[in-house]
Amino acid sequence: MAWKKENKPAQFLLSITAAYGDDWAALKTSAVEQGRPVSELVREAISDKVGAGEPRRALVLHAMRSDAEFNPARLSSGTGAIYSRYKRLGDNVMDENYFPILWREDGYRTPAIERYVAGT
Repeated sequence: MAWKKENKPAQFLLSITAAYGDDWAALKTSAVEQGRPVSELVREAISDKVGAGEPRRALVLHAMRSDAEFNPARLSSGTGAIYSRYKRLGDNVMDENYFPILWREDGYRTPAIERYVAGT
């Protein structure tokens, strides 16, 4: 998916290394120059942090439509066992507490994101 320039959401990046924390484009450039996949450099950076005794954290992102819902028929197979713990009782809605909406065409995003970005 490509964002139209005027609709591109603000970028909030997680710094995994001092070398690339402020400029993730440099990570891609470095990977190209070394002829390596970006994912390999990210894994290497994380391994370096863990080896240095720094805390290890994981961030998982899934890009999906804001109107996506759980499919009950698939919750018993594949990754369903993992994601079923986030399913609300009585409906198939994906709760914004666990699946926040970062951007929607009408400009909506989960209100908690605004508070988080503002630091309140």
